[in-house]
Amino acid sequence: MKSHLQFNWIPLLIVFLLANFQLNAANVSWNAAVNGNWNDGTKWSGGSAPGINDTAVINIAGTYTVTLNVNASIAKLDLGNATGFQTITATSRTLTLANASTINPHGILDLASTNTLNGAGPLNNSGRIVLNYNNSISCPINNTDTIFVDYSANSMTGALTTTSTAVLYFRCASSVGQLTFSNGWTNNGKIIMASISCQYAYMIVTAGVLVNPVGSIIQSSPLPNCIGYNRIDAAINNQGTINIGYSLRIYTNAGASTNTGTVNFTSANNTLTYYNGIVNWNSGSVNLATGCTFGFSGATLNWNGGTTTGTGLFSFTTASVANLNTASMPDQPMYFYSSTLASSQPLITNSRRIVLDYNNIVTANLQNTDTIFVDYSANSMTGALTTTSTAVLYFRCASSVGQLTFSNGWTNNGKIIMASISCQYAYLIVSAGVLVNPVGSVIQSSPLPNCIGYNRIDAAVNNQGTINVDYTLRIYTATGASTNTGTVNYTSPNTTLTFYNGTVNWNGGTLNFNTGCVLAFNSATLNWNAGGLTGANGQFIFESSTGNFTTATTPNTRMYFNSSTLASTMLPLTSAHLIELNANNTISAAVFNTDTISIHSSGNTMTGALTTATNSVILFDGLNSNSILSVSSGFTNNGLIRLYNTANNYYYSYLTVSSGVLINASTGIIRSDPNPAITAYNRIDAALNNQGNILINFTLRHYTSIGASNNTGTINFTGGYNLEVYNGIWNWDGGTATSPSSQI
Repeated sequence: MKSHLQFNWIPLLIVFLLANFQLNAANVSWNAAVNGNWNDGTKWSGGSAPGINDTAVINIAGTYTVTLNVNASIAKLDLGNATGFQTITATSRTLTLANASTINPHGILDLASTNTLNGAGPLNNSGRIVLNYNNSISCPINNTDTIFVDYSANSMTGALTTTSTAVLYFRCASSVGQLTFSNGWTNNGKIIMASISCQYAYMIVTAGVLVNPVGSIIQSSPLPNCIGYNRIDAAINNQGTINIGYSLRIYTNAGASTNTGTVNFTSANNTLTYYNGIVNWNSGSVNLATGCTFGFSGATLNWNGGTTTGTGLFSFTTASVANLNTASMPDQPMYFYSSTLASSQPLITNSRRIVLDYNNIVTANLQNTDTIFVDYSANSMTGALTTTSTAVLYFRCASSVGQLTFSNGWTNNGKIIMASISCQYAYLIVSAGVLVNPVGSVIQSSPLPNCIGYNRIDAAVNNQGTINVDYTLRIYTATGASTNTGTVNYTSPNTTLTFYNGTVNWNGGTLNFNTGCVLAFNSATLNWNAGGLTGANGQFIFESSTGNFTTATTPNTRMYFNSSTLASTMLPLTSAHLIELNANNTISAAVFNTDTISIHSSGNTMTGALTTATNSVILFDGLNSNSILSVSSGFTNNGLIRLYNTANNYYYSYLTVSSGVLINASTGIIRSDPNPAITAYNRIDAALNNQGNILINFTLRHYTSIGASNNTGTINFTGGYNLEVYNGIWNWDGGTATSPSSQI
């Protein structure tokens, strides 16, 4: 019986306690539409401020402010009336709401500075919450109207829920307007970033995702008379609309942002930039106004779908990655700086320009139908490049060397333009394979403004189309061979095309020289198998190179050799124009000289057979050294051998015939002409059979080491100079010597 009585007292006790609580809980109302302090009991209906079990009711019609001048813990808050504006303002205070509370349409909770709003709540806001500086909200908020953010260091650790009428308004009245959320939330209404002063809005979501659903808006609006940006630090799932009326920066430090909604650039010259993290663009649209930029800095864009409109730009900087995973790239110009262009597609196509500034890599297999600009150095393309007839690779070289390296050979079906807008040069590299320039395609080397320099290609080039040399161009062929069956046009005077290293097979086509232009080879081999030549005053130059000519006649232009070789499989090779030998050259070809061979320095040898025409000239003209030519076998001089020196230096001319006889035919002339600087001599080492004329206008030393010399021709002495004969035998079989003042 005892235990039974104890058991029945328990529910009775609970009922008693609840009844006692209800008796103590009350609505405590503000008495009148006047300003006052919270702790002023005379302003409240019960004669004292609301307590922990009370509902604070501030709904008297009129406009007035209740100042929370003490910390307060209440059961509920009921703030606001349909008439006037009822405001609670607080500084450095804590307000605790134990139960569901309400801010009605004309109610205003103004948290001025360093306040805390906590409790189980939730607080249902149909009026206004104003966050000025350094306020913390841990109470859950259900927002159906407006939360204003006027200053910085505000935080919300409680949950935020919103309706379609809800607004989060960064008003940024006097400084940066900043609010930090501890957890992700869903914006079912609007987020408006629109400072009323020259400050920016700054929203942070520390963990989780900010969801912007279909029908919802994030608005970045201008700051009056300012140039700057607004900022969101969050992973954003945009399914609705982001309006960019003023530049917006989005930092995605954790998780990934996604888009299936719309981004509208609502005014010109603004930027939306994603910093860090990953952005998965799965669908939706980007509408770019004039001068606007859709940017990524240190971020990865996975473009999996979507559309673009307008004339704005995509920009990738600071180690960003553009994974463009659709067959066609977004229909916008693209700018890359220290970033990567990649794709999961086997081939992607651009229809707008791509700008490669500095240190970019293209790993995608790219089909270029528009223009790729190269503005700076250290750019590379490891994916395959294909081109159409409208494609342009433009080395603009805006602020430094414009350089692009291809890992593999490719075919230029359009144009390669090397035309710096500053005093820099263009540099194209193909590490392996061949750069093919087909019929109808163009490689253009254009001038650098007010500069003297060159453009450069490191590649085996197969030119079937046209190379326009309007500015000096260097081609380095490190592997493989370059070939030509196309056209090389020198479109300006005094320009040079030089092939360095490797082999160049000239199998056809045309060289169109302009005045003073040069086709040069440096440490390279030219196999001239066919080809035509037009234009006057052009020149071939061989430096440490080999010129192999398999045509019956050399190209009809002057040729200059230095430390090089002139070779041919033709017997003989007809020399149709001037050949200049500077130093240390070898002519292994059998040469039929119909023009001029000019020797400027020493170390020159001719191992192939030499024949000469009646109008031919072998000219010894020491420019910066003794002019020396050694001919391995005897030959017949039907034209002129002139030992001469135009330079005002102590140099002499020296012809050696190692074996056989030098025959000076009846039409032949050997002239020893003065050196204007010295009193010395010229020299011939040969068994000499003179049937023509020897003119001694300057002392000539003749050495006959092998065989005997013969004379049936004429030796004319002028100016008191001598013919000095050393060694060997002279058979004077006839002829004439005129020696008015000279001697033998």
